[in-house]
Amino acid sequence: MKVIRIREMSTEPENQENPEASTPLPTGVDPRRQRMLASMSHAGAVATHFLPFVGLVIPLYIWFRYRHFPLVRNHSIQAINFILTSNIVYSIAWISATRVPAAETLYQVIDLIIVWMAAWGAFNGSQARYFRYPLTHQFVG
Repeated sequence: MKVIRIREMSTEPENQENPEASTPLPTGVDPRRQRMLASMSHAGAVATHFLPFVGLVIPLYIWFRYRHFPLVRNHSIQAINFILTSNIVYSIAWISATRVPAAETLYQVIDLIIVWMAAWGAFNGSQARYFRYPLTHQFVG
């Protein structure tokens, strides 16, 4: 049986001339990266505009990977809920657009609103603001 010994970490820096050279970097993600991840989770909503349900992968991955950061968790959960709600609205609008010719305009307006709201969510994520989409059902969180 092998015995693995772990060195005790001292709180004093090894290099006395430059104490910052030997201090470990903080674990986690820096605030700029958190803001980037928060805005990228809303990119799934734009991807859903082109490929329904495929855009759900982006915020799900970000949520599973970085859910211990409150800002990233908030934005990824809001993006997941928005994508699920918008897919339901897309389905209803598509069915009505195939039945009623005048509903095609409504379908295009819904497209524009969804893309605009996803861009709005990404902007709030880049500004490190907590955000919640209006008129979105909370499936997750």
